[in-house]
Amino acid sequence: MVDQKRKLILWPERFLGPPPGLKELNLICWGLFIGFVIAPIFFVVLIQSRTGRLYFRQTPVDFIYLYGTGRIANEHSAAEVYDNNLQLKTFNEIQVSRDGVYGTSPYPPFVSQFFRLFAKLPFEPAYFLWMGISLTLYVAAIALTLREVFPGESLKSSLFFCFALAYYPFLRNTLANGQLSCVAVLSVAVAVFQEKRSRPFLSGLALALLAYKQIGRASCRERV
Repeated sequence: MVDQKRKLILWPERFLGPPPGLKELNLICWGLFIGFVIAPIFFVVLIQSRTGRLYFRQTPVDFIYLYGTGRIANEHSAAEVYDNNLQLKTFNEIQVSRDGVYGTSPYPPFVSQFFRLFAKLPFEPAYFLWMGISLTLYVAAIALTLREVFPGESLKSSLFFCFALAYYPFLRNTLANGQLSCVAVLSVAVAVFQEKRSRPFLSGLALALLAYKQIGRASCRERV
């Protein structure tokens, strides 16, 4: 059976030599990641910063909702955080939508309270600060998961780290967009980590962070 599986995934040894090991695969993958992901992003951001046409200034990002509700919580009463007209006015003050339309914030009240701290900063520094925090949460979640799946196997973990960081939906839809998804990733990772150690209460506390999604959806339904 093993020989049959090997025949299905034969390495063209005659042309490429011996199949690469984990060290070689790490060098190849990390090299491609740096050359085709990190370097282009760096140069694009550098050019955009010099021309003043940064990505988040051209395309409204989800972070506007988080920052905007934080600003409302700072400047108005808690009851006004979900005032649709005030939300629309605040979001357009941060960045005018090209089509003139912003939806209502789908997040529960405690999210706006947390982002009050960010709203005390100008939008641009707050945006990059949240990007840094999101990346840290994501890396911590992947590290915690790999510690459970590949304990003591640094080369395998390094390879999966590379794939996780190069994942386009994470880079584009979560990191650049300023979403809260990295909180959910870390929440699940910590929950599994604690569950493996027979700590159901701590596991449940970690999963409680996911309430920002469920309560947010419920809030939207109620307003509709």
